[in-house]
Order: sequence, then C-alpha cells, then structure tokens
Amino acid sequence: MVALVLALVFESGLLAWQWRSAADSRARAQQAERARADAERRLRDLEQPGQGTPGGKTGVDDLLGELSGLLGGGGAGGGQLGGDAAACAEALGGAASGGGLFGGGGPQPGGDRADQVRAVAKTVEQLRGLTFKRLPTPSFLSPAELARRAGASIDDYPDAEADADTRALVALGALPAGSDLKALQAKALSGQVAGFYDPDTGELVVGSGAATLDPTERVTLAHELEHALADQRLGLPAPAEQPQAGQADANLGALGLVEGDATLTMQRYALAKLGLTDQLSMLSKALPAQGQLDQLPAYLGQRLTFPYLQGMTFTCKLYADGGWARVNQAYDHPPATSAQVLFPDRYQAKEAAVDLRDPPATAAPWRLAGRETFGAADLLWQFQAPGGHRDRALDRPLDRAAAWAGGELATYADGARTGVALALAQRRGSNDLCQSVQAWYQAAFPDSTPEATGSGEAMARHGRTGHAVLRCPGGEARLGIAPDQPTARALAA
Repeated sequence: MVALVLALVFESGLLAWQWRSAADSRARAQQAERARADAERRLRDLEQPGQGTPGGKTGVDDLLGELSGLLGGGGAGGGQLGGDAAACAEALGGAASGGGLFGGGGPQPGGDRADQVRAVAKTVEQLRGLTFKRLPTPSFLSPAELARRAGASIDDYPDAEADADTRALVALGALPAGSDLKALQAKALSGQVAGFYDPDTGELVVGSGAATLDPTERVTLAHELEHALADQRLGLPAPAEQPQAGQADANLGALGLVEGDATLTMQRYALAKLGLTDQLSMLSKALPAQGQLDQLPAYLGQRLTFPYLQGMTFTCKLYADGGWARVNQAYDHPPATSAQVLFPDRYQAKEAAVDLRDPPATAAPWRLAGRETFGAADLLWQFQAPGGHRDRALDRPLDRAAAWAGGELATYADGARTGVALALAQRRGSNDLCQSVQAWYQAAFPDSTPEATGSGEAMARHGRTGHAVLRCPGGEARLGIAPDQPTARALAA
C-alpha cells in the first residue's frame, strides 16, 4: 500500500522508547507527566550541595531506576523493543557505556544550526561506522510547514487504490464503517512527522523553528542523517514496483531494515549525547504525539510504528550477529516479508512467502477492485485488536501470527457493496492458523451469529456487516466476506 512507500520518506523522529502500548494511554500519559515534573524537581534537589546521600549517587540511581520503569522498563532494550531485548541491549551498549541510560556522555554541540549539523553528522559517522561522501545540507521547516508538507504527500495515493484499501480494512473490521483511509493517513502523517529524507532528491528536512536545535531536533537530525549516510554508502532499497499481486509486505520488510537501522543509530546518539534533563525534555514533547497516535485506529497506529520498533529489534539482532558489517550486508538483500522482520531466524534462513492460488473470479456485477499481499504483520495487528478493539486481543497474538507462511487479500466492489477474499498459507509445523482466524473473526464481530456450514467449511457467520465463510483446505485458511452468503462462499473457495 502507498502508505508504506511514503513511510520510507516521511518518518517520526521520536525515540523508540517513547512509543508505548495504547491501553489506558490517557492515564499513563498523566502519570508520565507527573513523574516528569517530579523527576525534574528531584534532580534540581540532588544537584544542590548536601542533598541526597554522600556523593548523591544513590539518590540519582533511585531516580534513574524509576524513570527507566516509566519509559518502558528494563533499561535499554526493554519490553517495548520486542522479542530480542538482549540483542538491543548489546547494540546500544557501546553508546550507553559513556554514561548509562541517562548518561549524557560528551559535550553538547554549540554554535549555530550549521555548527550543530556538522557536530551531529560527525557523531553519526562515528556511531554508524561509515563516512559521508558529501554532507547533506538540511532544510529546517516550521512545524506548521512540515505538517503541511507531510499531509500533502498523501496526494500521490491514487483514489482508486485508497478506496479498495478502505473497503478491505472496513470489511475486516480494522477500520470503522464510513472511514476515509486517505484522510486518516494524511492526518497521521501531518501529526507525527518530525523530519524526512527523500532518497530520490537527497532532500533532508527537520522541523525546527529556532536558531538552534533542541534535543528532540538533534535526535531527529541524527535519524535523518543516518538515512542519507546509508543511502550514499549502501543504497536504500527502492520500494518494489506494483505487479499484479502487489508488494506491500515486501516493501514493509525492506522498510523495517531502513527505519530499524536509523532508529538504532538514533538511539545510540541519544544515549551518547543526551543527559537526563534533555531526555526528560524529549519525553515531555512526546506525550502529545503519543496522544495523537492513540486516536488513530489501532491497525493504522501499529502500521506506522512497525518499521521503527520491530525494525529496530530486527536490526539489533543483525548487529548482535556481526556488528555493523552484518547490517550493511542486509542492504544487498533486505527482508522480503514482514515475517522476516518479526522472526529474524526466517531472514537468516531466507524463508520466502508461499505463493497462494489466485483469488477466485467473480461474475458481474462484481469487479476486482484491488489485490495485495497480506503479511504476518497484518495478521498480527488483526489478532492484537480484533475489530479495532485492543481489549478483544487474542491470547498469544505473536505466536498465532507465527503460523503465517504467505497471504493475499483481494477486494471486490459492486457499487457501494464490498466483497473480500483473504487467503493465508499455514507454515509447516504449525497447526492452528484456521482456529486463530476463526477466533479473530468472532472477536472482531461479536454480534455475528453462526450459520449452517456447508461441505468443507470451518465457519459460517452472519452479522450486521454481512456474511463470512471460512474454509481451511490443505494447510490454508481462506476467508470470504460479502453482503450475501453465496458470494461469501464463492470468495472462500
């Protein structure tokens, strides 16, 4: 989908530890704001002569321990980074050794913005182990102008494709009925973008309205400079062209490497160069952005953050296996699926997606409106928030999504009516994909009621949103959704 292509250019510059689960986000945001204010007060007290314990070390350690829990738990590589926290702890260890999680090793860059750009670029080169062929000249836009540029980028999203994508996500329950996916994505981009790098033109932009860069802007600059550096030295993987079956999942896999690399470098920069006060300042600025993210449909929010969080975990695993040399090698062969990002052992094994049977042909008046890959990440997001409700999440969603071996989604239209054919291949050694799809659909549409199943059907249900039929032949799960049962049956064939 086009949003995944746009994400290669327009990305958030916030630290990965600032993205947290959206459950009870308002309460936790208020808690974080109170903790931030209390931490600043206590830090000022600790800096006064005679305060705290001898040397002030225990008081500072206690404070940092509390903040570590607030920011995601477990210090560098905490639970918010995904499965391989140890790998991220190792990848961040070199940068953190100068001062720990909030160590702030090294002097802050002074001078005007040009001086700061050169200083940040030098640090990025040192942390990433590469050197610029030519130092980019960033443009600095006001927040309003940056939001306008980011929001306007969605104009490249073809209306027909946006309509097909919207229809499919509404039919799957990932978007509410009446949603406008194109408008939602424009809003998301305009509200979450802190900077961007355009590999086609070499343009590098950071949002900044002051003569000097604040901590968030320096960290954003480090993220974008890493993109430019990787582009010059390694070449960013170009989003795949859109053949008949689509390449959305392959694009998302490659994007996980690109953004994961930049996010890891950005984290290392923050650990090496930002002290506690600067990180508290960043946390304070992140809270409103977190609130905006939580207002998006769960599926869309997950899609926006996946390349950064899961991408960083994937890159950490590469780094743990062979340092930056191993990360550099991955640019020649980026992940081919989101499953390779979620499960790095599949990347190492070069495990490709299974090629499923073509979607069923339908008779007039139905027409094929869109056809796209449906990856393990897409399946995971459905399991994590059936019908867009996180409180309906299936148990063990990641383990369930691990059964994915390939997926394809076809969308059909007849005027305002929509039909969807979702085909999934089960990975060898797994045996619960069919049951997981059935459990997800029932959680996504709890008001639907069972109908009599036909031969070879695992599920038939009917609700306000239409009919659904699930068949699971030979290690596949084939789900048809349509306004009437015969069409749903035909789409599940």
